[in-house]
Amino acid sequence: MFPNIDNNLWLNEVREALEIRQVQSPPTDCLLEAVELCSLNNNSQFGNLNFLQCMGTAKGPKNACSYADLVMGEIDELAKNRHEIKPMLLWRYRDDIVDIWVHGLPKLLEFTDFINALYPTIKFELVYSQQTLNVLDVTMHLVDGFIQTDVYSKPTDSHLYLPPTSAPPEHCKRAIPYSVALRLKRNCSSNNFLENK
Repeated sequence: MFPNIDNNLWLNEVREALEIRQVQSPPTDCLLEAVELCSLNNNSQFGNLNFLQCMGTAKGPKNACSYADLVMGEIDELAKNRHEIKPMLLWRYRDDIVDIWVHGLPKLLEFTDFINALYPTIKFELVYSQQTLNVLDVTMHLVDGFIQTDVYSKPTDSHLYLPPTSAPPEHCKRAIPYSVALRLKRNCSSNNFLENK
């Protein structure tokens, strides 16, 4: 998503965020000029070729997530307030959106077309189910009208946490099984899911 955000869109969102600061020092125009210089002059080299990124932001800079969150916040507002039918619930983490939809599939498709038409460079893939859905690192199951959760790992996840030949402090190595078990315990809403791990 980062390289697909239109420059005018994210610059406008950054300006709006800077202008609501209580203390306007340094001035918004000064900060915006610095942001533009850093972002619009982003170049990289591959082999003997140089590339200049003309749109959006690179994935590595610390400020890229802030730009993306500001833009997605704008899309959230439009999705929640500009369409006649709204999701019952809408959660978002960066560019992953989960909503609970109770208006039927045709209206869901219409709503998806609506949010995909908001900005030509930002598109959402609709993944839906009436029973089971993978979201981030959780699988949500609808069971008797309640949502139950289980741990989800992408098929490409190799579950390599730390190479045994690496040299971190010993307490870091010992903490890995504990933190993996804690994640399982937190994400599994049912002992049945937990016991199958």
